[in-house]
Amino acid sequence: MMRAARTMAMSNQVIPEYPAGPSARENGAGTIPSRFFVASWIAATLMLLAAMIGLMLYRALTQRAPQKALVVQGDDRWAGVSIVIEGGTLREPMDCSP
Repeated sequence: MMRAARTMAMSNQVIPEYPAGPSARENGAGTIPSRFFVASWIAATLMLLAAMIGLMLYRALTQRAPQKALVVQGDDRWAGVSIVIEGGTLREPMDCSP
């Protein structure tokens, strides 16, 4: 019985669209963006997401990972050294001078 009275009392209340007080309307704190504004920004976000995913898929399909790698580490004693790599599938020697 108490529950029914509470429900009826709540249904008769008027809920204001904007917060009370003139300062809330003046500074824009109580304004609600339009449906078109929200929908357009959601659509723009989804288009950017689709473009990023498409670019990543394109790069994944068109780029090959190297099959071989050569890592050379040196210190100051190696200053001025030139490394020439020959053989394998290289058409010409590769010069790795600093």
